[in-house]
Amino acid sequence: MKLPALAITVAFASGIALGLQPAIASQASSKQLILGSFLAVAALILTGILLATMGRIFPAALASLLCWILLGFLGACVAHQPRPASHVISLLEHGRLDLKTLWRWHGQLRDEPAKLPWATHTKSNCQASSTKAHCAQPLAACG
Repeated sequence: MKLPALAITVAFASGIALGLQPAIASQASSKQLILGSFLAVAALILTGILLATMGRIFPAALASLLCWILLGFLGACVAHQPRPASHVISLLEHGRLDLKTLWRWHGQLRDEPAKLPWATHTKSNCQASSTKAHCAQPLAACG
């Protein structure tokens, strides 16, 4: 029974490959493309369920495979969305963050700290950040 899992994996990977094509990747930030893809996924899911309840298994499987291809495509498009200007990676790329100085991050914890073998992982809603030298002017950052 590994064949269905393989078919789903190949369909999803094909959708990702389709979404990474240069002609499509240039349109990936289009809200209409993403919204249309979400609506098409919902329609394919409902079509597949309806066909399966009617006993038409082959067309339902085809609708499912098309849905997985579209989900891979949608994942590639969502991954190409531009980061906000206050994202930490964007700030690093523009030279607004210096990683050689100690930073203070101010915010509220979203969850309990998780102990990992190499560090303690925390999730927080960052409201401001500052260095010891620039405490008067906090730099808003997210991510």
